[in-house]
Amino acid sequence: MQAPTEVNDDIVKSPFYDRLERVYQTVPKHDAGIVMRDMDTKVSKDPLTSCSGKYCFHEISNDKGERLM
Repeated sequence: MQAPTEVNDDIVKSPFYDRLERVYQTVPKHDAGIVMRDMDTKVSKDPLTSCSGKYCFHEISNDKGERLM
């Protein structure tokens, strides 16, 4: 399934991220989950999120970054 772009509306984005969430929830908790793909996603280095680290490039997350987190 191809990731939607930032310009797509919620009708296209929501099913993708819902499916990604369902698949991610099937990963055993003791395993590491890594999502790899150029998804045009910007995830910030906000210390309040547990999925990004000090090496993130962006100061703020875009809509796709928020959905991915």
